[in-house]
Amino acid sequence: TRVLPERPGIAVIHSSFHGLMPPKGFEPWDALFAVRSLVQRGWTVALPAFTFAFCRTGVFDMRTSASETGIFATWLLGLDPEAIRTPHPIYSFAAVGPRAAEIAACPSATTFGDDSPFGLFERANARLVMLGCGWDACTQIHRYEETAKVPYRFFKEFKGSADFGNGPSPAAASMFVRDLDIDAANDFDILARDLHEKGVVETSRLFRGRVEATDAAHLKEIAARSLGADPYHYVHDRQRVARAVATKAEAASQPPLRLAVLGSFNLQDRKSTRLNSSHGYISYAVFC
Repeated sequence: TRVLPERPGIAVIHSSFHGLMPPKGFEPWDALFAVRSLVQRGWTVALPAFTFAFCRTGVFDMRTSASETGIFATWLLGLDPEAIRTPHPIYSFAAVGPRAAEIAACPSATTFGDDSPFGLFERANARLVMLGCGWDACTQIHRYEETAKVPYRFFKEFKGSADFGNGPSPAAASMFVRDLDIDAANDFDILARDLHEKGVVETSRLFRGRVEATDAAHLKEIAARSLGADPYHYVHDRQRVARAVATKAEAASQPPLRLAVLGSFNLQDRKSTRLNSSHGYISYAVFC
């Protein structure tokens, strides 16, 4: 609570208990007691319970699909009867507190859009907390990549089946994903540096780790300005990525090449010449 203001709001807590290295005897109830204390003060707590497996399997069950972003959300959902899991097949949250239902009601036309939890966190100026982890866990930054329409990402729809408590039904999620052909990787050290240089990060020691936090408004201001000046601001190897984007765009702008392969003999699906001994003739194929 040292990095949270007195006035309650929404706290989005990304966590790594491995990074905190709590003392022997630390149990889930200790962490949940801290959450319950915040709720009693009027805070709403949202813990990532993301399930990226849906992108691969197309299957999500709100009750049984394991969180892939730390154990804290699993503890909260399993041990706090008031906690709810928000209904999204990829970016669900374990939420508890007065605004938990509001977070769960976000329709999320896109994963990071205005009507998503990330849009709500921005409007509510949520407190973004890195509990034992670095700023590479700060998913909110992807909202500003989406709003800036950075050229190394594109919208992709993932479809499958999801059970949000009433049985399986068709589900889809539109996400602003990295273009794997371009292979741009975020550099979150730049994000951490920008936040610290602006003096908008509160830091505290906890156990043998560290807790850092900032307001969503600060992140929005810094990210929007940085990405407006340079859409590659938050990626490694900016020059290579920019060249890859330009090359792909140039290739896409070229008119399609139509090619017909004709022959008076059999054409095989190979680039090289080969002897077909069973039929006693040589066959060719050309591909472009």
